[in-house]
Amino acid sequence: MAEKEKEYTVKEIAEKERKSEQTIYRWIAEGHLPCSKYPGRNGSIAISETQYQEFKSLCKVRGESR
Repeated sequence: MAEKEKEYTVKEIAEKERKSEQTIYRWIAEGHLPCSKYPGRNGSIAISETQYQEFKSLCKVRGESR
């Protein structure tokens, strides 16, 4: 059985990036940070390890320091 991929909350990503949760929500709304939305869990948002690494890679390619 395959292991489930690590998923982060908005709060965890904010801590990793040293940004506010509001900034993370803005990145998601603007389409910069991909995520999974779970309407059945009160609309919670999860960012998988893969999604987070893709985001980090794009920032490096663009030369951005997010």
